[in-house]
Amino acid sequence: MEYRFSVSDVVSAFHCPLQFYFRKKGIKAYFRYGNVHIGSFVHNVLSVFAKEIEKPTLFNEKREGYIERKLYQAFLSVSISKHYNVDFEEGWRYLKSIGAYFENLAYKKSIPEIKEMFLLSEESFLIRLAGAYISGRFDLLLDIGNDIRIIDYKTRGKEIDIDAVQIAIYRYAVEKIYKKKASPYVLYIGDGEISEEYFSDEEYTELMKQINKEIRDMKDFLEGNKIPLPTPERSLCRYCSIQYHCEELIKKFFT
Repeated sequence: MEYRFSVSDVVSAFHCPLQFYFRKKGIKAYFRYGNVHIGSFVHNVLSVFAKEIEKPTLFNEKREGYIERKLYQAFLSVSISKHYNVDFEEGWRYLKSIGAYFENLAYKKSIPEIKEMFLLSEESFLIRLAGAYISGRFDLLLDIGNDIRIIDYKTRGKEIDIDAVQIAIYRYAVEKIYKKKASPYVLYIGDGEISEEYFSDEEYTELMKQINKEIRDMKDFLEGNKIPLPTPERSLCRYCSIQYHCEELIKKFFT
């Protein structure tokens, strides 16, 4: 049988096989963090911004402040066209810090045409991994010359163990698709603040071994060859959408 899983399926199974099993049985099971409204808003604005900045400019723009101007245009466009439960000033503080990050990166890497840096935004992919098809979506890929920088936005606090699985698969996908080295970064975006987390080659190699094993286990769970167990990381349960129904679901599916 050909299996197709999403990246979030793999993250779910990696940290709680039981959660993954329930979601494949039609239960809305997932990990949830932070402010969903601001996260959705920021992603939408950045998607519009990246697509606009990719377009060739019709006139010579002064480089200084170019990214912030383009980002603010996208911010206004999304704010006006769609309803979000986000304070106007708060939303811009989140986004302005990201604009400064992009500007600083372009400066440090001496990129002459900023639009050339933005390879693609909010694009889906499908790869083959451990005998299954894995689908996902990149937040943003930046072409910075010697490699491709994978940017994943998180408008919440750091949950590095959770994010590492996702970003490892993204790196694998980029290197398979583009045949070019990828540098995976997660941007943790606060209210006017930003921090980044980079995952090393050593972490990536070890994680991919574990991910390959987990995908094989996922198939075994669905085929009934292996019993899915709840997460050993009990601290994650507070983020689970089915934390109050887990026991009754276990009884329903396994007794």
